[in-house]
Amino acid sequence: MSVLVCLPEWPLKPIRALAAARGVPIWPVGGVVRDALLGGAIHDWDFVVGQDALGLARAVADGLGGAFYPL
Repeated sequence: MSVLVCLPEWPLKPIRALAAARGVPIWPVGGVVRDALLGGAIHDWDFVVGQDALGLARAVADGLGGAFYPL
C-alpha cells in the first residue's frame, strides 16, 4: 500500500535545497510523518540522510539561522 504524505514547504523546501547542493539524499521520518498522516500539528522534523549528517546539520543550521549542537 502506498500513501502520499503532504508536508509543509517550510522547512522542507530549504532543507532539501541545502541537501541537494551538497549531494546528500534525505528522507523525512518519524514524528513529522506520523503527525502529517494523523492531520496534527508538526512540531519537529527528523531526517535520514545518506551521508555527511553532521556537515548537512551545520549547513541547515547556518542556512535557517539556527543553532548547531552535535551530540
